[in-house]
Amino acid sequence: HVSNILFKTRQQQSRATKVVLVVDDSITTRTLEKSILEAHGYKVRLSVDGRDAIAQLRAEPADIVVSDVEMPHLNGFELVRAMKGDKALAAIPVVLVTSRDSRKDRELGLELGADAYVVKQKFDQADLLRTIRRII
Repeated sequence: HVSNILFKTRQQQSRATKVVLVVDDSITTRTLEKSILEAHGYKVRLSVDGRDAIAQLRAEPADIVVSDVEMPHLNGFELVRAMKGDKALAAIPVVLVTSRDSRKDRELGLELGADAYVVKQKFDQADLLRTIRRII
């Protein structure tokens, strides 16, 4: 009886833990975002660029992707385009976190299917957390 209760509790906890895939070619940014998100109860996986992120998501989907835009191999815009064009990945929300502050870049990110666009200069961890909570 007791083990059944413990199992149900553990199952509820694992359902509540959302998985965030952080995609950034900067180890400093990846580490910062990982520590912020883990401190708020998220399970965090890391990826170094868009190409790696696609491979990881195909192997093991995440609840949300938080991605930089400027990266080698497959940038954030290309990552969003690739995800939204793939039936298995299209439903996964994407938050772009970037230093690119132009209106044109913001509009492009959202047109491609990003769910939010956060500018690094104005980066506020509370804002990132609110954005993620609003989406998932």
